[in-house]
Amino acid sequence: MTGFTPAGASNSNGEPDISASYSNVQYIAGSGSKFFYTQIWNTGGIVLHYKPLTVLDLAAGYSYTRATEANGITSAASYQQFTLSQYYSLSKRTGLYFVEAYQLAGGQTLGTNGAGDIINATADIGDGQNSAPSSPTGASADWCRAIRERIATFSVSICPSSISSVGT
Repeated sequence: MTGFTPAGASNSNGEPDISASYSNVQYIAGSGSKFFYTQIWNTGGIVLHYKPLTVLDLAAGYSYTRATEANGITSAASYQQFTLSQYYSLSKRTGLYFVEAYQLAGGQTLGTNGAGDIINATADIGDGQNSAPSSPTGASADWCRAIRERIATFSVSICPSSISSVGT
């Protein structure tokens, strides 16, 4: 990976706020690569955040990712993801965190054998569910719950596993 260009903007004035982001990631083929040409991924996203109570944070987000047509792929992979999250503060340091996500995939990408191994893109939410298979239909839904503990300047989220992973 040689390029990552994040850009973002947000607005917060005590009311619901909206933030937006964009990134450009480029994978350049090396001598041992299984692909031949630079692969570029562009992602844009938007999040609506609202805090109706001092102890409750709510957010809804959408992101769109599209790859370039390279390495023999003529219908580039694209992904759309919708996410909802809720955070409830139990104390100054501890809170309950819930997240729900739905992802759609389309187009083609490279399989594990690299260039020449063109497969349909599959929906796979995050990498926390590595034991769960990608959905063969191009859509996936998942949700998780966690306890978040703030310690000094960092926080720890404990999400033992995905609660539900369903291909639709």
